[in-house]
Amino acid sequence: VYELFALHAQYGPINGLGDDLRQFEAYLGRPQILYCLSMIEGRQGHAMTSIALERCAFASSVTSQRARWNAAIFLGSHDWTSLAKRELVAVLQGEGDSKLSYDLLARMRLSNLLGDDGDDAAAAEQLRAAVEELRDSARSQPIVNELVAQVQWREFRAARAAKDEATMKKKV
Repeated sequence: VYELFALHAQYGPINGLGDDLRQFEAYLGRPQILYCLSMIEGRQGHAMTSIALERCAFASSVTSQRARWNAAIFLGSHDWTSLAKRELVAVLQGEGDSKLSYDLLARMRLSNLLGDDGDDAAAAEQLRAAVEELRDSARSQPIVNELVAQVQWREFRAARAAKDEATMKKKV
């Protein structure tokens, strides 16, 4: 269902949107669908309706890290990265029984998106925060080692982009 509405958002609206809205009415309050409807409205030049739907999408998962995570993954899979990043930051602000797990997943995914955007310093910062969270929780050392290696790589790339030879030598 989400992919159907993503298709409408990316290339449409395509004929049959009205039928799809009626058929999948039960899904209309989910953030993935609301984000798609926002994009459809934006493509049609209805800026205010688009903004309102986007805000509804963001608000619809306010109490659930899982819902925010799912929305972020959906958005990222369609290259709607600014929205995905916003949802991932909201995951980090959330609470719940699986907070550490969702926080770690969000930080790693956010790091990837930031790195893809060329912001290796911010990507490294997310990984560094994940390392600290893992160290505080006494979790598995191999995961910490992997994250530390990724931090070093991102910091090296950021130093290279800034032409900071001293930091580059430290990271090698």
